[in-house]
Amino acid sequence: MEIPKILTKYDEHIQSYLKSIIDSHAKEDMRVYNMLKYCFGWEDQFGNKINATTGKGLRPSLCLFATESLGGSFDKSIYVASSIELIHNFSLIHDEIQDLDEFRHHRPTLWTIWGSEKALVSGDILRIIADISIENLLINKDDTALHLECTKLLTQACLEMIEGQYLDITFEKEINVSLEQYMNMISKKTGALIRCSLNIGALIASKNKNTLEVFRDAGTDLGYGFQIRDDILGIWGTEDSTGKPVGLDIKRKKKSIPILHAINAASDMRKEILIGIFAKEQISDHDVTIVLDIMDETKSLEYSENLSKEYCYKSIDHIYDAKLNQEFTNDFIDLAKFLALRDF
Repeated sequence: MEIPKILTKYDEHIQSYLKSIIDSHAKEDMRVYNMLKYCFGWEDQFGNKINATTGKGLRPSLCLFATESLGGSFDKSIYVASSIELIHNFSLIHDEIQDLDEFRHHRPTLWTIWGSEKALVSGDILRIIADISIENLLINKDDTALHLECTKLLTQACLEMIEGQYLDITFEKEINVSLEQYMNMISKKTGALIRCSLNIGALIASKNKNTLEVFRDAGTDLGYGFQIRDDILGIWGTEDSTGKPVGLDIKRKKKSIPILHAINAASDMRKEILIGIFAKEQISDHDVTIVLDIMDETKSLEYSENLSKEYCYKSIDHIYDAKLNQEFTNDFIDLAKFLALRDF
């Protein structure tokens, strides 16, 4: 699939600013900053310069898109967009340790190279640098109120993201998780930063309450669609595309949308089999095969794909309501469709 314009247009600016702010704090006797450069794909584990494949840069790109589409200041938005990306990567580093992920984007994760303790510290440093980045809004004294509002929104989003991570971990140990509980969890864990990215990007350009609400609502639905697609890839995604083995989320007992759908849609006998498997201390490869077979019977993949598309397309409807220049609207449409169909 062709990468949508929103994910390529701002990438060079985002990477350049992130490098500059991390370099500005790096110290020769503090290898932790080399760990951060490894995290962003700029260095290998030995400190050699590289250009490795990393994330999509979705969240900072959404922030910059929202600001630009409403005629706002790019120079102000880049500070906040980069702060959002730093917080996202802080969460990934901690998430990798909690989930014992050994690879991300086909590269060993930080904790597998430097250990959990140092990886945790590196994530904490990213969270602090995020605060420093957003403080650059104070360069202009007229932006004090904007800084306060952006900080408030981003802090709330960060809190919701961490709450969502807690719920996700908790649900792994529970059998009966409702769809409502699941949607609340992903609205926090994944949706909070995506929602904040569009909301805060719009805020930098506009004080119109209706406009801010439209962008916030678009972010809410895009977050749902994005995570549901992630749930699909966590079960059926190929290792070549995702860097993770097929069925990994089943082994982790993740209560993702395909699994919840299968439990609810299966016959009583098959439901008991699923509940029995997820009650086990460890799930075997054979168990994974059984779960996949049942999900095939219940058409859980088709259900999940349709649901992801539904939410991504609802986000497009919100952007129509913003009445943007057609070029920006088209760019968002391309992005939403890409996120609903991507294989990585």
